[in-house]
Amino acid sequence: MEDIEKRLAAQLYRVTCPTPTELGEYHLHLISGTQADTIRQHLHICPHCQAELSQLQAYLTDLTPDVERSLSERVQIWIARLIPAGTMGGGALQPALALRGQDDGPLMYEAGAAQLTLEVQDDPEKVGARAVLGLLIGVETVETVAHLWQNAQKTAQIPVDEIGNFTFTGLAPGRYELIVSGPDFEIHVQELVV
Repeated sequence: MEDIEKRLAAQLYRVTCPTPTELGEYHLHLISGTQADTIRQHLHICPHCQAELSQLQAYLTDLTPDVERSLSERVQIWIARLIPAGTMGGGALQPALALRGQDDGPLMYEAGAAQLTLEVQDDPEKVGARAVLGLLIGVETVETVAHLWQNAQKTAQIPVDEIGNFTFTGLAPGRYELIVSGPDFEIHVQELVV
């Protein structure tokens, strides 16, 4: 008889308790209405479910720092690498953006999945000023902005259009840092001579 009682107790152990999945969904507020009320009432009387819910809360608390990454971990920051003139990665010839008769060609950069082409030229609208024409490919350009910095001060900011083009005009000659930033990436050209 004692053996039967043990087997029956084992089969009926926590038979009225919600499943671990139901407890997890209750804790994450994915269950509402009558089912949530039933679990809430059960938690007031069942020490086993209370302990299981406490264990789940402790686990999720330990997991939270890994799940909620900081902005710098969500944004890929790439330092642009200048590609030698006439090559693109594997040595293939580049399309030229330079004007006829001009000695300097475009500056080609690789940064992560992106390719950035920059052309520095005289600004036709302002004597003595310079212009930077840019083309960004290889990444989504929605909500992407190009920023020019000089001596730790932002000097200009312009949105990148849907096909990757941006233009800075009226720039004083000098050394700049270009940062092109999108929702999940930043590309840094650390020294751009204008």
